[in-house]
Parts: sequence; C-alpha cells; structure tokens
Amino acid sequence: MWKLIRTTVSDDKKAVTGLLYLNEGFVCYTLERVGKMIPVGSYRIEVSVSPSFTKKRGKKTYLPLLYNDDVPASRGIRIHCGNTYKDSVGCVLVGMDSKPMAGTLIDSMKAEEMVTHLMNNNDGYLAIFDGAISLPSLNK
Repeated sequence: MWKLIRTTVSDDKKAVTGLLYLNEGFVCYTLERVGKMIPVGSYRIEVSVSPSFTKKRGKKTYLPLLYNDDVPASRGIRIHCGNTYKDSVGCVLVGMDSKPMAGTLIDSMKAEEMVTHLMNNNDGYLAIFDGAISLPSLNK
C-alpha cells in the first residue's frame, strides 16, 4: 500500500510538501500546490500514457494516474517531476530531496522515473493523509 503524508506548508503558503511511502518504507518527497491539492482519501493507481506529457516531451510518456469514485481518471491527476508548485496545476510532484520551507524539490526527474517504475510493479492504492499540519483553510 502506498501512503502520501503531507507534512509542511512552505513559508509563502503556496506549496505543501509531503512524504511518499510504500509498505511503510520511505520512497521520496512530494509537493503539491496549495488550493489545488488532491483531496484526502484513497486513490487507485494506474501507470498509463499521459497524453499531455507525451506531447510536451515528444515521446510516449507513462506516468502514474490517480483516481477514485469522487475524482475520475478523466481529470488526469498524475504523479510527475517538477521542482516548485508552479510545475503543477493539481498533480503530485516528486523529488529525491526537498527544501520544505522554500517549497522546492530536488532530483525530481530521478524520483519520477523511480516512482513510475515502482508503481508499475506495485500498483494498487495510494492513501493521502494530512500529517502534522492543518490544511483545510489553505485548500479552499
């Protein structure tokens, strides 16, 4: 089972960092844009071709897709690389390291490749939680 636990709001209140786990083992850091965060809950994971990233990168690009009964697959919520909240309009960004107060990720492409590979071989469900921070007022 995959778990994403949101932990830190950046100093500028525009990004939220978190930790991604697989079976209780730490995998990488995450980053989401405040106001566009994926709702807390359980999501099905499906690694599939991302039309927008295939177009952007000029080659067929497989990325994890997240969906459930309330958030349809057609919304295209993906897990992908990015260094700041500006690199996402509502997806989960991943990185090998993080500067949480600055709201940035480091080695994001490496993390994307690793997470995509792991999720392709260990797909199933991702549970998203708000950790030691209170986010409801930020997500409105």
